[in-house]
Amino acid sequence: MRGRTGRWLTALLAAALLASPALAQAPRPVSFTAQVIEASNPAQPQKDAAVPDSLLRELQRTFQFKQYKSLGSKSSPPTAVGALWSPDSLPGGVTLQVTPKSVDGSMIAVDVKLLRGSAPVVATTVRVAPGGQVVVGGPTTGAGSLIVVLSAR
Repeated sequence: MRGRTGRWLTALLAAALLASPALAQAPRPVSFTAQVIEASNPAQPQKDAAVPDSLLRELQRTFQFKQYKSLGSKSSPPTAVGALWSPDSLPGGVTLQVTPKSVDGSMIAVDVKLLRGSAPVVATTVRVAPGGQVVVGGPTTGAGSLIVVLSAR
């Protein structure tokens, strides 16, 4: 009996250690790229070579603007789940805040906020596949609207 009881205790102890939150593997950090786009309706729209054709088609299907101009992109360092990444201010005094909420093998949940001053003008949670991208419509500017194309890896 002692041998059988010892094996059961060993198995129970091993199961308890494996279930311990302290030993659970932390989610891997996430790196982001945010491409900032100004969408507008000028009288003479021009194509911006910095906006790839596949993205341009997606933007045209989603929004009702004639022109999409890239204002540049910003990349994050690896960002831990729950940590905030906020690159320098965007045009129009808008601030982007990105917080990875969870990572499972096939999806990354991300809180995205666009603020003007301290007031949120967009606050949403999106899910993006690693290597994929999501388009977030932003606030109006003098010339049109800001759009953020967020990719995660």
